[in-house]
Amino acid sequence: MVSQFSSFCIVSSTVFSDPRIINGEPAAAGQFPWQVANRFKTLFGTSFCGGSLISDSWVLTAAHCVEKPIQLGKEYVADNAGLTVSGWGKTSDESNTVSPILNFVELTTISNAACRDIYSSAVTDSVVCCTGEDTKSTCNGDSGGPLIQIQENGTPVHVGVVSFGHVAGCAKGYPAGFSRTSSYGEWIKVNTGIFDAANLHKEIRDLKTSVAASLPTEDKQQPVAVEHNKNDLIYYSLVLYPRIINGEPAAEGQFPWQVANRFKTFMGTSFCGGSLISDSWVLTAAHCVVNAYSFEITLGSLSSKGKEGGSLVVVTKNGFPHELYDPFTLNNDVGLINLEQKIEFTDTIRPIQLGKEYVADNAGLTVSGWGKTSDESSAVSPILNFVELTTISNAACRDIYSSSITESVVCCSGKDLKTTCNGDSGGPLIQIQENGTAIHVGVVSFVHIAGCASGYPSGYSRTSSYGEWIKVHTGVE
Repeated sequence: MVSQFSSFCIVSSTVFSDPRIINGEPAAAGQFPWQVANRFKTLFGTSFCGGSLISDSWVLTAAHCVEKPIQLGKEYVADNAGLTVSGWGKTSDESNTVSPILNFVELTTISNAACRDIYSSAVTDSVVCCTGEDTKSTCNGDSGGPLIQIQENGTPVHVGVVSFGHVAGCAKGYPAGFSRTSSYGEWIKVNTGIFDAANLHKEIRDLKTSVAASLPTEDKQQPVAVEHNKNDLIYYSLVLYPRIINGEPAAEGQFPWQVANRFKTFMGTSFCGGSLISDSWVLTAAHCVVNAYSFEITLGSLSSKGKEGGSLVVVTKNGFPHELYDPFTLNNDVGLINLEQKIEFTDTIRPIQLGKEYVADNAGLTVSGWGKTSDESSAVSPILNFVELTTISNAACRDIYSSSITESVVCCSGKDLKTTCNGDSGGPLIQIQENGTAIHVGVVSFVHIAGCASGYPSGYSRTSSYGEWIKVHTGVE
């Protein structure tokens, strides 16, 4: 599934967009003495972010990243102010590693009103936005690093924490977002005791910090493709992988069309779901196939790793995202994978029939997948789960996600905190007909950035809207 924002951290093995310095220049020794590198470990592996030394024992960084100190800014930074950001982030959208040297770039703030025109209500007064003019910006690996303002007396003041960029890419000219330091002065004081310059100029002792950026590795149940939000913001280290929330374990043969899709891109290996729709084709989300060069498809298994008897693993290179897929809005988020061989059907491996009718509001549906089972989980589920959902009107869904909800989207209520989440992307949303036949009516696409279990609706690509496209490419109807 895709969430609404992208963040700026990098996880090794698989790279989800993390902020970096774009079109900047190398820093000189001692130019940014408060800058720290932060290599942090999670169950997914080791990641890389930046940070700022703010005392002899405290470093300020981004929440999603959780030697001279720098003074914290207390004033609200004005529009059109000249600022400087530094970090070891990637230096181009094509790069797949952080920079070996510290870089910096000068940026100019824009009004939050102008920033909201692009990122909507996600831009609060606690955010500072800087123009992406001349494609100068932060990017993956810069997350948590310092945005500073040089005072008239030459003193640098910390005014922002590198937070997010646009899902289109770091060098696309869109604004970058930073957590506004002055908005968190009291919080920092409560947790660190730091509140004025006197506390900031102490001798540095025994500080061992580093910057790391990485993505989940295949043997650690890596997460799915990044999730976007309607605001086109991406917090890549936070961007979640869709999962089933508050569902229950599936029985053997209950969802024989369900497949697990481990796909490789130049950034690493990711995990999605999918649906077998013939003896040689799998239907999934576009964001689960785009830029991928290899797919490991597991069929007939309740385990995400396909270890039980009767399961089948097929490796293929043929993935096809919809030609009009828009990674900004997630419109046309459907894709196909060709298995390059004909699969023999069994009690646990069988295709699902594609829905041709428009699913009505308040319809009872079922979704299945190996996605995470709580927002706190750091890995996909080892077993297949499912949950029953109810559709809501697209008008109601637009009240939350705006115009990104087209007629080709199905939305389901997040009532009772039942929904999909990280790792479920690409999986099947089905409707059981009166005769007991299961019909594929949607492809798991996105959830709200607030979290999978936040109660907000989840979104699916409407199968009936893509019947002709599927038929043209596969012959299946």
